[in-house]
Amino acid sequence: MIKNISILFFIFSVCNSVFCQDLTDQHKIFHTYGFKYKLNKKTDITTSYTGIGEMKDFHFTYHDVGLNITRDIAKKSKVGVGFDWITIQERDDSNFSNYFRSNVEYALNTRYKKVDITHEIGAEFYIPKFNKFQYRWIYSFEMTYRKSFTKWKIRPYSKIKIYYYGNGKYIDYYDDERNLIAKKSPNDIHRWRWYTGFKLRPHRQLSIVLSYFWNEEFNAGIFKNSDINIYNKSRTVIKYPYNSYGAINLAFNYTIKTKKKAKSDKDQQQDAETIE
Repeated sequence: MIKNISILFFIFSVCNSVFCQDLTDQHKIFHTYGFKYKLNKKTDITTSYTGIGEMKDFHFTYHDVGLNITRDIAKKSKVGVGFDWITIQERDDSNFSNYFRSNVEYALNTRYKKVDITHEIGAEFYIPKFNKFQYRWIYSFEMTYRKSFTKWKIRPYSKIKIYYYGNGKYIDYYDDERNLIAKKSPNDIHRWRWYTGFKLRPHRQLSIVLSYFWNEEFNAGIFKNSDINIYNKSRTVIKYPYNSYGAINLAFNYTIKTKKKAKSDKDQQQDAETIE
């Protein structure tokens, strides 16, 4: 027990030393705390809190409290539904704004030699809408090395996510002669996010994810007149500018133990993948 506490203290010390470096404003801190309860053999309920802040000054401008329910529908697949209350300080001098998010997701787990592979498709809907979107479709592809290291069951992993934006606020599109050619929502693929890091399980009920990710917005150009980060008519202001940044991501997930049946090793490994 003392050894586990010492290692946890070491992780926090390392993270704190990284956070305190003199980095650019484009780097952020994500931290998540989740509590998972196994309702029955196939159904899990998870409550979570996520905070996002600037690494430069530890000013947190995003807070998310969520509830998620997942259910196994086959040996290697599951579905989920979630609801979140989000508060965001969109400018340093502004009050926090409230947003509500609902989401659905489907995940398929496969395996190739010593690597666990997860494909996931999800959809999110926000009230009220943001400038760039009101709903998003998200596809993710994740690879986790099956063999763990040390008693903490450390496993490296990597993940890529692709985002499609839909039903954002209308934006005016002009040609080179500054004639209005379209007024529409910028519906298209506009974001990718890549994670790399480690999953740990220092205790049967505690899972940890420690990773770094880069978030990049861009214009895929799949659909006509769907770009963001474009000039207004007078070409003096960029409308819907890109929001690209890096972040250190630290997530803890604690599973509430049931008296009926102890969780299997496979179930415990899945815990580290629930929150990130």
